[in-house]
Amino acid sequence: MKTKNIIKYLKNSWGMNKKYCYLYFLCEALNFVNVVSQMYMLDSFFGGMFLHYGAKIFFLPTKDDKGRFDPLIETFPRVTKCDFYKFGSSGTIQTLDYLCILPQNLLNEKIFLVMWVWFVFLAIVTALQLVFHILVFRFLSIRLRLLEQSGKVGRSSELEHLLKFMDLGDFFLLQAIGKNINAFAFSDVIKGLTEEIKPPAAAPKGEIGFSLNHSFVSEADSDIIDLKYRKKMNHLDDTNV
Repeated sequence: MKTKNIIKYLKNSWGMNKKYCYLYFLCEALNFVNVVSQMYMLDSFFGGMFLHYGAKIFFLPTKDDKGRFDPLIETFPRVTKCDFYKFGSSGTIQTLDYLCILPQNLLNEKIFLVMWVWFVFLAIVTALQLVFHILVFRFLSIRLRLLEQSGKVGRSSELEHLLKFMDLGDFFLLQAIGKNINAFAFSDVIKGLTEEIKPPAAAPKGEIGFSLNHSFVSEADSDIIDLKYRKKMNHLDDTNV
């Protein structure tokens, strides 16, 4: 019953699921923009020292070199110069400078290093996901392979024929269903769709062909279409005579 309901819903909503697909792709694109934007905002906050913060640390020479550049100390100094102002005995302001120890930066440098690694990881994964979906939308063979793996079904001419008449929205919804049900149930859904949805074969020259949407009309509408088809054929016969 569950499989039949899924097949019925897919059949009734065939060709009307592009909105879900485009919104999902838009959310993934916004996710990538969000990650990159946060990296640039932190880079602006740290005065241009965050974007290459992790890369400089990971490629830091391991040998003991007193003159080497340490990005950790530059971004999060542990000792810095502090100026203090106080009134002198005559009432004038005196400036006193000291060396201040900043122990909190020992923790900050590790926190933001982890954040840098996490942001880079998210940016790479999200970018790869976007590229993968673009390839899926572009190539029919990839969509066919994904459905075969999700449904544990072999390649068939019916499935290939179904995919040729399936837009991106229908494929996206079908793939999303495949991720949330077991492989055996999804295999039944695919087989049921190939039986229920029969794309029309190309009509020979001089004959009347019907679009894919005609396979989803009710019985009453089907009778009307059949009557119109007969009238059209009779008119063609009279013209030929």
